[in-house]
Amino acid sequence: MNERSGWSKQHVASSILIGAVFLIPIILEGYLLRFLTLTWIFAISVLGLRFLHLVGEVNFGHIGFVAIGAYVSALLTVRTGVPFPIALAGACIVTGLLGLVLGFISMKLTGAYFFMITFAVNEVIILTLTRLRELTGGFGGISNIPAPGNAFLSSDIPYYYLASVFLAAVFVLTESLDRSYLGRVLRGISQAPNLCESVGINTLRYKACCLGISCSVAGLSGALFAHYVRFINPDCFSFHYMMDTLTYMIVGGASSGLGSILGTLLVRSIIEVVGGLRQYELILSSSLLLAVMLFLREGIASLPGKMVKFIRGE
Repeated sequence: MNERSGWSKQHVASSILIGAVFLIPIILEGYLLRFLTLTWIFAISVLGLRFLHLVGEVNFGHIGFVAIGAYVSALLTVRTGVPFPIALAGACIVTGLLGLVLGFISMKLTGAYFFMITFAVNEVIILTLTRLRELTGGFGGISNIPAPGNAFLSSDIPYYYLASVFLAAVFVLTESLDRSYLGRVLRGISQAPNLCESVGINTLRYKACCLGISCSVAGLSGALFAHYVRFINPDCFSFHYMMDTLTYMIVGGASSGLGSILGTLLVRSIIEVVGGLRQYELILSSSLLLAVMLFLREGIASLPGKMVKFIRGE
């Protein structure tokens, strides 16, 4: 009963948040609307990283798959004239398949070893994008990436809604998978992998599929980013942005998809508010991450529940 009640409360909170997201263009415009559009695009990437966290691992090559998604979609539209929907699907498929392959290769390892492999993969991806100048443009990147359509050039509102729709879709998908049999198996693998193996569960296959889904979501985020900013180069996907993504997830709460979205919005908003201290951005985000890990380990998503318990004296 308690689990159902908790799920019901989260469902209501999520519905309210999604409704508020779609009403924002009524009251905001210009720079703030563009800021929120990018925030939702980044939040999609965070949801992908959070999904892999179900098996207790963190992919430090996650931003590399965001880059692959961005470049695949950009190259398909710029070089071959492929329509945006097909390029977007192509980015998701390519990153998903690459993530699946990486999963079967690397998921036999855990902890620091998995971190080292994925970190190395991220560096290989970025170096490859830099070296293949004839294809990717090297440090010059790819410019004049087409928008999804003429309507997206005339106003910021259409792309805001596009990002919001994909954010809502990814949120619903990852939360549904989390609550499904797959999610229960993944959490079981995280807590007791040997026990899962002993009852006939192929842990490597499940973990590889989890990484494939996570990377596919990362590719989606990258494609949306490329067609929104309309210019990409390797510097757009440095390891600094990987640490930002990890910060968003931990601050919001890795156990909650809703927390991942709120964490992205909170951290980006704080940094934006103190824009005059841009040179201290890394210090600010690191300090916030440290404070959450010390005093609110389950992230800001757990704050309402803790406040209720505090008021009740529990």
